[in-house]
Amino acid sequence: MDENTSEIFALWEYDSFEQYEEIETKIKADEEHVQRVQKRFDQIGRERFKEVLKQEIKQEFITSTVDRDKTILKPRV
Repeated sequence: MDENTSEIFALWEYDSFEQYEEIETKIKADEEHVQRVQKRFDQIGRERFKEVLKQEIKQEFITSTVDRDKTILKPRV
């Protein structure tokens, strides 16, 4: 990273990996969503998009090592 590059970081939480896979499958099967993404790529320019990214998009999965009930994310009663 330097003054000419940026990093976008996003974090999502799912109850299980299976839930993630189910949602991801539904998104990729949503024709309207796919068309919007393709249209956006066309607006940006696919080559420009590749140039801006410069690197492959990383998708990493993490697992909590702390019981959820022992965190600030525990369900409120």
